[in-house]
Amino acid sequence: MKRGFLTSAKAKARPLGPPPMQSVPTTPAASHGIISAPVGATPEIVVLPPNASPNEPVTVCVFWPGSKEELAKAEGFPKALRKFEPGFRVGPVAGKGLGLLATRPYRQGELIMDERPLLVSIRGLPSIPATMSPAEHLSGFEKYLEGVLRRMRPADREAFMSLHNSHLTDGSGPIGGRIRTNGFGLEGLAPGIEGPMGSYSVVANQMSRMNNSCSPNTGSRWIDASVSYNVFAVRDIAEGEELTLTYAEPLDPAAKRQLTFRPYGFSCTCDACRDPTKSDARRATIVAFKTDENDTSSWAYNSAVSDDWLIKRCLKQLALIEQEKLESMQEYYDVLYALFECYMALGDTQTASEWAMRAYRATAWTPQYDPFFLQHVVDPKSTAYQANPLWRGRVDRTDITRVARIQKRLAEFMSANGFPAIPEKSLHISKAGRSVASQTAPMGMITVTDTTHSISASQLRKLNTTPEVHVLPPHASPGEPVTVSLLWSGSKEFLDKHTGGFKKKLHQFQCGFRVGPVAGKGLGLISTRSFRQGDLIMDERPLLLTIQGLLNDSAPWMSPAAADRQLLANMEIHFQAAVQHMRPEDRDAFMSLHNCHADDGSGPLGGIIRTNGVGVDSPEPWMTPPLGYSVISLNISRMNHSCSPNTAACFNFASVSSNVRAVRDIAAGEELTYAYGEMLDTTAQRQEKCRIYRFQCSCDACIDPTSDGRRAAIAAFIADVHTWATDIGLSDDWLVQRCTKQLALIEKEKLESTVRYFEVIYALMECYIALGDRDKASYWASRAYHVAPWTQGAIPSFLVCLAEPTSPVMEIHPLWRARYHTGQENSGALKKQKWDELMKALNFNLMIPANATPKDKPTPKPADTAHTCKDKATGGAFSSVLSELCRIVGRQARRLRSGLYHLAAFVGRRIPSGSDADAPSECLLRADATAFLDAIPGFPVPLPPNESPPCFRFASATGTGVFSTRAIRQGEVIVRERPLVVAPEAPVPDCAESLKTGARLLPAIKDASDDKPIHGVVLPLVPGASQSESYVACCVVISRCLNSCAPNAAPRFDEASFSFTLYAVRDIAVDEEISVMFVHGMGSKSERTEALKRFGLAGCACSSCTDTTGLSDTRRAAINQYNTSLSSWIVNRHLPSDWFIKRCSVYLDLLEKEGLQADDGYCVGAQVMLGAYVCLGDTQNASKWAAKAENRVWSKLNSCWPSARPYLDPNSLAYANHPMWRCRVEDDKGKTLAEQLKKLLGSRVGPIDK
Repeated sequence: MKRGFLTSAKAKARPLGPPPMQSVPTTPAASHGIISAPVGATPEIVVLPPNASPNEPVTVCVFWPGSKEELAKAEGFPKALRKFEPGFRVGPVAGKGLGLLATRPYRQGELIMDERPLLVSIRGLPSIPATMSPAEHLSGFEKYLEGVLRRMRPADREAFMSLHNSHLTDGSGPIGGRIRTNGFGLEGLAPGIEGPMGSYSVVANQMSRMNNSCSPNTGSRWIDASVSYNVFAVRDIAEGEELTLTYAEPLDPAAKRQLTFRPYGFSCTCDACRDPTKSDARRATIVAFKTDENDTSSWAYNSAVSDDWLIKRCLKQLALIEQEKLESMQEYYDVLYALFECYMALGDTQTASEWAMRAYRATAWTPQYDPFFLQHVVDPKSTAYQANPLWRGRVDRTDITRVARIQKRLAEFMSANGFPAIPEKSLHISKAGRSVASQTAPMGMITVTDTTHSISASQLRKLNTTPEVHVLPPHASPGEPVTVSLLWSGSKEFLDKHTGGFKKKLHQFQCGFRVGPVAGKGLGLISTRSFRQGDLIMDERPLLLTIQGLLNDSAPWMSPAAADRQLLANMEIHFQAAVQHMRPEDRDAFMSLHNCHADDGSGPLGGIIRTNGVGVDSPEPWMTPPLGYSVISLNISRMNHSCSPNTAACFNFASVSSNVRAVRDIAAGEELTYAYGEMLDTTAQRQEKCRIYRFQCSCDACIDPTSDGRRAAIAAFIADVHTWATDIGLSDDWLVQRCTKQLALIEKEKLESTVRYFEVIYALMECYIALGDRDKASYWASRAYHVAPWTQGAIPSFLVCLAEPTSPVMEIHPLWRARYHTGQENSGALKKQKWDELMKALNFNLMIPANATPKDKPTPKPADTAHTCKDKATGGAFSSVLSELCRIVGRQARRLRSGLYHLAAFVGRRIPSGSDADAPSECLLRADATAFLDAIPGFPVPLPPNESPPCFRFASATGTGVFSTRAIRQGEVIVRERPLVVAPEAPVPDCAESLKTGARLLPAIKDASDDKPIHGVVLPLVPGASQSESYVACCVVISRCLNSCAPNAAPRFDEASFSFTLYAVRDIAVDEEISVMFVHGMGSKSERTEALKRFGLAGCACSSCTDTTGLSDTRRAAINQYNTSLSSWIVNRHLPSDWFIKRCSVYLDLLEKEGLQADDGYCVGAQVMLGAYVCLGDTQNASKWAAKAENRVWSKLNSCWPSARPYLDPNSLAYANHPMWRCRVEDDKGKTLAEQLKKLLGSRVGPIDK
């Protein structure tokens, strides 16, 4: 449980009751109500749930940044409140004032209420300066809370103000006093923030009226998804009985509890407090009970004690808990679960299930325990008992030591390390051992070995990874199918980048199958219509995607059976966590699948997975076989086995789905089948594999004794086309005949789903290329292209070119007419070199239409293509090939192929993909850039509007040059625009040649002459990319701005909207030219002039470049050498208090004199000056620099700093929260901060004179 009511030392891991909001003490040093806010953070006021209906309860929240997002991560957020029958009223209670009274009886575990609180507020008060008294600060905080309460609905505000206030005389206001009187502690909602400032105070209308009892009859849990508290009856409650909860740690001594109640102004008079001597003794016994000798795993293998030894001790503990009425405590659940385990170890499922039901009921108010396993063992006939290592441990005497040691070792390992873990994988390897460079993977049925393979502990320590549960795709719509995945730590992030964010949609298909009975097989899938070879039968998202195998932490002395049993139990723990995340309907469908492993030690979930799982190879480079994934799908899992299947499947990680295709023509009414194992094995080997699944295959191949001979011939066949093509001793049709015979064997054995089918078709294509027969070569290329999706997992891109008889690509194939040029080795070598270059260039995937035939040549879809540009050095013959490829691939490639780039894979893409009205950009991107952009939520977001009226014009004579038409203030937006073209930055001078001005590439520029270059904006699109991996963007406005080494404008690129914003970096007068900086401004005049040559410019005419005195170069060199940091000034306490401010002022003055306001240092300097004045406690000057920092928005480094907005007001409370507040004025605080900085920075803080 990550949140609750109490934050005492004993209950930090499991909060239980409402902590008091401490009274303000007489001196600030002793105050527990004063806390420090997170660094750079200010509270925000939100109303949850968002978009609530008028009659739906809402909660006003005062959150630290990140808390609202933490709540939104909850599954189903915002979730509706649970329905319950009201059974309580507010009424007078003797000696307590008002309280909640039950108006009907409640049974243990029954929901009393699900209440959304009135307010969730930061707990305690912000830190205050020493000069301000607590009373003054309370007054200021009260004013802030008045604004918070104004966000409440009138009825909620009235209910809040009607709550009791016990803080009338300590300086608290009416609002703060009520929060401190009625607030419950709530933890875990402030990510990364520990201690008091990471918790909140929750004020609820009904729960706040519940009085204290040290033996409460209710228990509660916080629900993120519904933003509410569930309150349960922890024991039977009679009508008229008061509903109570605990304000203190119930297991503390009575005297300590009474100290906790003192701030509330009352003394507890419950039964436990009236007889403290006897009650304290009983409660101390309860606390001391959970020791090693009472652990079930210790008792299970200790033959020196009786079978009922631990049961008697647990029953005595339970009697004490019930006598003290402590059913709300964790100890109550612990003893119930221990009794369940005792009877399970004795093999008594009937009694064990009764205790399991009681423990399951207690999980409602002890949410740190997972009820998933318990709900499967409330049935005494459940097979889940057998999955537990303690099962019959006290009955099967020969297994006592073995089972107990397994359980003990597993418990110790889980306690010390959390969930066990394993490795991750290498290049994408198919079942046939082929290397497949794509996002898809062939699938085969997993075996017992696949699902229970173990990894050594040494591998675990080396890889340091653990399983995690994720729901894929992460941004699925409510009605869209989803997959719960159990992945290794780090795998989700890798797959997210590999697939571009799991954004590929499921293929549309016409359903042509049903679930029905199959003779001798039970249920199966039956086709309801005919399918042609290659037709898509289904594209199904699985219910579960799970890792294959877990850590085997067995010791060397363990028997294989003992190790297997532990491994299965270990796996079941993780499967439970994954299945619990499924939607209810998906979980029901999963549990309805067949389980043929009910009697071998597998748990109920592991048995279903082992029965129905389909193996999937991973694209992760660290996951080599036998590691991989297993997918369990509702429909595919119902398909029966055949050694001559009529379907094959590929798993696509981008869409998180399995594509099932017909591998040959299928008639209506025919059963849909696929193979559970290797189809080229012998019949005996295949039957052994089927025995694991409790059936015997009776397909034609298993009945026919001659089938093994044919399959052995298929497995042994090798088509060495290159040897045949150069061997003049063999006839021209020698290999063609052998391949044709091989193809006939494959089709007779109905093995079209194997990779051998593709290989022989591909060999026939190469044979006819070697013979120079264009028509037949293109026919077999088309067939190879057609079957590649289910045999290769990916389609070799060049097949679409070879399927066209007139394509010039065929002529540069190294085998082209090889049977007629066997003596021309040099020519063949040249063709081989060109072919290899072409294959590097053509790294794109195209999907052939499912109904295409050899006579119906496949035509690639432009939306699925990637376009390639070619290096100039290859020559004219190769250029003609690329021209032809561009014609085949599409119009967009022709528009961009004029650029000169190294051979690599580039994807042509329009961003956004809508109409021209969306101002789209034509882009040529690498795969890493595409994946980076697609990972941005909502990409591309709409282009923000230009807030300011038009303020520029173009120079009509040349088309280049932009001038202001009005005065523009510093920080004002000049224009927002998406680039017209984005392409990789080519080596100099290719960039200038490839981005010429012209209506063809830049159609929006009407008055630009074709011989003037439009200069691109260098764009490092992917974070961390090298300079050679940057891009160049051409824009309508920004590309027309000319260079200046002292520019008055600076562009900033926003990845989310894929647009540039051009900011004024200083005030710009009317008719002043708007300029930007093409090169690094800190270089000398000669260095800048040399750098400008790459843009075709001879130099610059700005004031800095025309300076003949050398003063400008001197100033820029001084700027470049400035290295004084704020942390150095804080650490070196001997420096004057204004030393840093003087030096930083000189630095900023030099930047302004040189006109370098566009430099990142100018923006960051304002933030640093703000920090310096905060250190000095000078809020007037700090607020001025805060305003400058907020105005300097053109540098991306500015976004790395916390917002300066909270510091615009010199009287803001945010100053007191700042971690460096007055650290140069208050010696103790400054020295402490200096020591922290020295420890943090280490050797990086040196003598200041350096």
